[in-house]
Amino acid sequence: MNKRTLLIAAGAIGLVIVLALGWYLGSPLFIDDPVDEAFPFEIPDEAVIDDMSESERSELEAEFMAAVPGSAQVDSLSPQEQKAVSDRVMVAAAAVMMDKPVDDQMMAAPDEWSLVAQGQFTGADSLHMGSGQAAIFQQGDQRILRFEDFMVTNGPGSTRNLDGKSCPPKSR
Repeated sequence: MNKRTLLIAAGAIGLVIVLALGWYLGSPLFIDDPVDEAFPFEIPDEAVIDDMSESERSELEAEFMAAVPGSAQVDSLSPQEQKAVSDRVMVAAAAVMMDKPVDDQMMAAPDEWSLVAQGQFTGADSLHMGSGQAAIFQQGDQRILRFEDFMVTNGPGSTRNLDGKSCPPKSR
């Protein structure tokens, strides 16, 4: 083979690669594949819904709920399809679902944390040193114990705080 034939073959292969890559990267810009499937539930006109009895509206609502796709079906869709299904369900729900008054009492706001008890740690003897403050806080039925500036003896001649950092022993 001569040099010119190899150059033409390499150029043709390069051109095919560039065209394939260009198609792969550029096609989403001009190929539009809209999904516009009919919702498997026919939404009656607003006037028809207004004229329905409460039992007919309950039946319509049950029919609508049966037609709503399950989470497994929705998860299998692309993000654009999920958005389209979500939009259709919201429109249908707004038209079909009945307003139901709720007469639940508002839950009381939780109590603030209040200090129940506190105390200071002191060394029990020369071998069992401890220092710091302990406080018990309560919120409703829940209680917590909080240690602040807490240090205990950790073996002969050293004192460590809760995060494991060494501290000089306290003199009495």
